[in-house]
Amino acid sequence: MNMNLKKIASDLPDKPGIYIFRDMNGSIIYVGKAVSLKKRVSSYFHGRMHDPKTGTMIGYINSLEYQLAPTELEALMLESSLIKKYRPKYNVMYKDDKAYPFLKLTVHEEFPRLSVTRRILPDHARYFGPYVSAGPLRKMQRAVFKSFPIRDCMVDMKKPLARPCLKADMKFCSAPCVGRISKEEYRALTEKLIAFLEGKQRALESQLREKMMAAASKDDFEKAAQIKHQWETVHMLALQADSKLRYARTAKAEVRDILVRKGFVELKEQLSLPAVPRRIDAFDISNIQGENAYGSMAVFIDGSPDTNLYRVFKIKTVDQSDDFAMMRK
Repeated sequence: MNMNLKKIASDLPDKPGIYIFRDMNGSIIYVGKAVSLKKRVSSYFHGRMHDPKTGTMIGYINSLEYQLAPTELEALMLESSLIKKYRPKYNVMYKDDKAYPFLKLTVHEEFPRLSVTRRILPDHARYFGPYVSAGPLRKMQRAVFKSFPIRDCMVDMKKPLARPCLKADMKFCSAPCVGRISKEEYRALTEKLIAFLEGKQRALESQLREKMMAAASKDDFEKAAQIKHQWETVHMLALQADSKLRYARTAKAEVRDILVRKGFVELKEQLSLPAVPRRIDAFDISNIQGENAYGSMAVFIDGSPDTNLYRVFKIKTVDQSDDFAMMRK
């Protein structure tokens, strides 16, 4: 039976989608999603070691079927809906009707607002995600509000308020409800936020640096300071995003493999280190022709990124475009 399933799995397309396992009675026992159906489903039937739950489930698989999806996100949403509908025995997620959280931006409104939601509706809003859990998403949302003070309230913007809320006083909202920001300025702020949420952090960094320098050249230091804060937040989050992406793509396949092969021991020997390195600090220098220079530090502990130790430093001791000199200082 498994040989037949192995052959079927090897013939699946190398595309995103969902797969369904059924038992000999035709009942659905598991629903999964995959970036590559061919690779993911084949992994069940190659004789490798599985955890007890998966090993038991494989013994009950009698047939499989699949459905392609245009994107991984749509595959995830289809997987979630099917699990809620059929409640397969070996699926442990989504049975309580929970779903992945998304960031929702009401771009169709005159003054868009940002919120967290677990439902995607046909309401012309923009949805970003999904995110694995709400905890990290809430932290990112707070950082976003600090650098891109978009409102999150349900206030009717056609009826101006007499005074703003506490979030406006804390600089987490630009307070369009009391006219502190024009429609044009708010729309520009929204476009920057969209660029950030779409993963265009590096391009946004360059735009913010240029605007910061332009404001400073006009002696508009208050505006320059506001843009500087935006830039620092975007730069840090971009660095974290880059690091997490590299880690997701390579660390599981490479760093853990290096640890198994005692690669850190080899590194110690090759660099003549006094001990096996457990912490590695990586630096990235950013400057515009030697000016407005910043150094970013990413920290890895035992091969895993520790974002709590990430730092951004303003470099004041080197006035030329020399990354190595900036690192030495």
